[in-house]
Amino acid sequence: MLTVQNLSHDPFYNQAFEEFVFQTFQDDDVFLLWQNSPAVIVGSFQKGVIKSASVYGDFFSTLDPGTICGALVGCRYERSAVLEALQAHGIDGAVYRISAREMAEVIAD
Repeated sequence: MLTVQNLSHDPFYNQAFEEFVFQTFQDDDVFLLWQNSPAVIVGSFQKGVIKSASVYGDFFSTLDPGTICGALVGCRYERSAVLEALQAHGIDGAVYRISAREMAEVIAD
């Protein structure tokens, strides 16, 4: 098993690095370890539907990060659908005074 520790905290770099590692070492078992600065990262998409979502970083929230991920998975990758899903799960303003509308704008720009 290949073990890779990435010391970068830049979420953009880390996402690109993860893709590089898994494309380069497709036939190997890989354990990749990194930590992002506070960020919301929406993962794999399939036919315009959010297939997976992860929330990384330390932030102020009244919710478990899994609630945000759960709201997004299965949602259409469209701003209005993301907003509706976030609001339906009570996420409006739950993450450091960031509205669901603002979060939807970042996720589905």
